[in-house]
Amino acid sequence: MRLIIVDPSLKDTAGHHFAVTDLVIRDALEAGVNVHVLANREVDKSLFMRDVGVSAVFKETTYTSTRCIKSSGKMTALSAYCKRILPYRIKKHIKRIFMEILSDHYLALMGIYTGKEEPHGVVGMDSELNSGLKELDANSEDILLVHTSDARTYRAILDYILNYYNSANGPSIHLSTPYDMSIMPHRRQGLSVKRVVNYYEKMGLIGHKVFLYAENELLSKELADEWGLRVQPLELPIPQLSEKLTADNNGVTVAYLGAAREEKGFHLLPDIVKRVLGRSPNNVRFVIQCSPQIVGYSSIILAAIDKLKSMSGDCLTLIEEKMSMSQYYDVLAKADIVLLCYNKDHYRARSSGIAVEAVSLGKLVIATPGTFPAWVAGEAALLANDAGDASRAIIDVLGNKELYMARAKARMHDYLNSVSVNYVEPLIENHKKYQNKHGCKDDFKGIVVCDIAKEIIDGEEFVEADVVTRQQRQGQKVYQARLLVRS
Repeated sequence: MRLIIVDPSLKDTAGHHFAVTDLVIRDALEAGVNVHVLANREVDKSLFMRDVGVSAVFKETTYTSTRCIKSSGKMTALSAYCKRILPYRIKKHIKRIFMEILSDHYLALMGIYTGKEEPHGVVGMDSELNSGLKELDANSEDILLVHTSDARTYRAILDYILNYYNSANGPSIHLSTPYDMSIMPHRRQGLSVKRVVNYYEKMGLIGHKVFLYAENELLSKELADEWGLRVQPLELPIPQLSEKLTADNNGVTVAYLGAAREEKGFHLLPDIVKRVLGRSPNNVRFVIQCSPQIVGYSSIILAAIDKLKSMSGDCLTLIEEKMSMSQYYDVLAKADIVLLCYNKDHYRARSSGIAVEAVSLGKLVIATPGTFPAWVAGEAALLANDAGDASRAIIDVLGNKELYMARAKARMHDYLNSVSVNYVEPLIENHKKYQNKHGCKDDFKGIVVCDIAKEIIDGEEFVEADVVTRQQRQGQKVYQARLLVRS
């Protein structure tokens, strides 16, 4: 048995991709399972242990298109200005001309939505995956894991199944996501994830060769209701840290770690720091990570960083360089409070590795009510809707640190007891339990996916996900062969 981890975004230690992969590798090796990673073509192979295989396979990452759009702020601003000052008829005429002479890529950069969807999913990712698996001679004894699936991933896996996969000798496929449907990356491109997983179900793959997971129990229930299918919770693996890495007993250390983004409340930090240091300048120390992230900074974030730089001193440390995993865990372990004032619209059920790590290390968490960080922190959560609430929570901890830290330690023990299972054990259990279960086709070649919600063919209506083969559709030039469901 071999675990094959698929992560097109894995290049270096930036973001959560390496952190999660590294912890999954640890759990797999502890369970006696060999590991091979299919990563981005730019991956730094020296990051991995010698007994872990690494293949540089994928050209694009999850963030490739995001980076392009984020870098076009001036064009988007110009588009917004034109929308405000021009009459509707002129705007409509200009948009039509732009759509005729410019590519969709440049239209997206200018903030103009064409209404067109990707007709063929993620071009190339399915063939890249197939090439990587062929080089490994992957077979039915192997487990394929995507631990950070987004909408493009689900579709690419479907394309791989349709174009290359044979269920009789192919690996079992395990798809886990940290995202809820409202904020899942690429959810507006091509088919919705709900429709893609519906295809999996109609083809008899769910519970046989394809297994669906979410990074936490809250999210698994939400996705199960959304999709009408079983979605298992697959909690993030817990880092094993030295007991020597503990917080300072003197005063309170407050940390902000991770991406410097508005959805994570980074823009609130200057106000929080100013309010707290104005009340207790000698007993609090802030450590704030604002090093370059995968997704570019907005003007609001840049302004917040400038304000923090003007305030830096003995009580405020800004981390402006990329951190190694050991440096990251050192900062986290030495903190008393972790700031996770995440936007409720983005983190209502979406998982957060930092929140999980903070709770598993016995840290207090300042979190927005109704978000995943607040949910996972339980009694260790200090709820805050704004900078004022957050600063008051820090000052309250200063007044009774022992009581608050005891709550955090109690929550740590409860959480660790609830997620003590090795990360790969559910994967192995599902792989073995359903390996010989019948119910899906052995060969899916000749079937293509429908990219629209409904079609009428020869007076007969088709929607969503039934199978119509190429032979049945010969001569239908307008539609070409697609995967449909009879209504």
